[in-house]
Amino acid sequence: MPVSEGTMIPYLRRKKILALLCENEIMTLDDLQKQLSPSSMSTIRRDILAMQQDSQVQMLRGGSVKLSTAEDVELPVAEKARMNIDIKERIARCAAEYVHDGETIYIDSGTTTSLMTHYLREKDITIVTSNTYILNDANKLHGTLILLGGELNKAIASISGPTTDRQLGEMLFDRAFIGASGISLHGGVSTFDMREASKKRIVKANAQTTYVLADSSKVGRNTLCKAFPISECILITDQENDLTAQISAVIAR
Repeated sequence: MPVSEGTMIPYLRRKKILALLCENEIMTLDDLQKQLSPSSMSTIRRDILAMQQDSQVQMLRGGSVKLSTAEDVELPVAEKARMNIDIKERIARCAAEYVHDGETIYIDSGTTTSLMTHYLREKDITIVTSNTYILNDANKLHGTLILLGGELNKAIASISGPTTDRQLGEMLFDRAFIGASGISLHGGVSTFDMREASKKRIVKANAQTTYVLADSSKVGRNTLCKAFPISECILITDQENDLTAQISAVIAR
């Protein structure tokens, strides 16, 4: 359905472009113009050029556009939630099977970790989280939910910062389920934000067992901030590959 908001401000128009490219791997400028009508083609071209400079999208020959594959781009959570949803559900369901009644667990920020609550609703557990997306399921959870304090990053639905780190430093977890932007032997578990990396390190140090949930598109990537070595956790992913053969890994079926 074409957008009907009239003349959108650039921020909203560019968010819509990102959302469309998440749903459609590649789109022509003509297709984007139809979806963003009444925006003019020249306006859309300016948006695309600006977004390419910000490494959000990539222009292709023939007048087509796709999401950037650059490793230093963190998409907003609303856009990421649309991507690889079936795979993320498999990983989340697999991760939830490791949780037992009576345990205290940590669920990190991230779209895959958010989906775990769908499979934890009947369990008598305590969930500690910095993931505000989980609040959507709060009323459906049988167990106890503790939301950490700190600074809210609305783009990725995550709470972090010194206050969050202090609280986490005083907590112990049976299991921790961590999100990641990149996974590799050299770069370990990595993310785009130093505050997120700090949070993950503290949680890993205070958890008996740490799992990292990441679909295969994250494997082999290095993003800006290393949180901890991949050898210090169990990776739950969707495909076997060279990395999973060298580390502790579970393949979600």
